[in-house]
Amino acid sequence: MATWKEASTGVVVTAFVWWSLFDRRLSIGVQNLLFGVLLVLEYAMIVAGWALCSKAQSDSQTADWRKSVGFAGILSNTLATAIPIGFLLLMIFCPIPMLDIRLVMELCLMCSLCGLATGFFAPVRSRLVTALGAVVAASLILSIPMGVL
Repeated sequence: MATWKEASTGVVVTAFVWWSLFDRRLSIGVQNLLFGVLLVLEYAMIVAGWALCSKAQSDSQTADWRKSVGFAGILSNTLATAIPIGFLLLMIFCPIPMLDIRLVMELCLMCSLCGLATGFFAPVRSRLVTALGAVVAASLILSIPMGVL
């Protein structure tokens, strides 16, 4: 069960993410700055998730299935962030016209959904980081217009 502190932190971060990505009343400069902040936030959540996942492996009071679920959640969040970067690098250095951006976006959203679902069952220490990392990753993917990619 999530504590009040975890739930309120989750609501505040999610509201900030959605406001900064989808509020079109902000100027372009502010939107670009907030997008950069959210990229840094996503990478920070991934690094914190990996650190907490490695600490959970040595915890004797955490059930083994929770450790496995937490590892799967952090791995899926990492993949949700790494797949678009790999896709863009592939398109820059080896342009293949057969690659479909919709397939890449759907794969990233499925990884984010997996990260969100596993975030609810991850070990207590990494639960918030895993679930919020998935929400931030999915929001970032959905905020990029198709014309950019």
